[in-house]
Amino acid sequence: GEGLQRLLVARWLGTRRLLSIARPPLGKVLRPLLSDDVKFAIIRSPYDGPQAWFEDCVTAALDQVGLLLIGRRLRQCQQADGTRRACARPRRAAATGSGSA
Repeated sequence: GEGLQRLLVARWLGTRRLLSIARPPLGKVLRPLLSDDVKFAIIRSPYDGPQAWFEDCVTAALDQVGLLLIGRRLRQCQQADGTRRACARPRRAAATGSGSA
């Protein structure tokens, strides 16, 4: 239900934050790949510069992955018996080898 969706979103936000912390500085990695036309377009855009544009692109990509994962998990819960326990604690049930948490 709605509580499970909030839980999954909160988990994803934490995961996204960890992924963002663990990556190299985007400017150093991506700036050499941009053509002069693209750099000029970014400068003329509402972004403060290429770094802000890079950050927005990575955040959007990570959020797409998160939405796919959250959607998959919600579908799994809908197909299961629908109990809050079965959906909210899948790892514990798998770790103990039992079907209930």
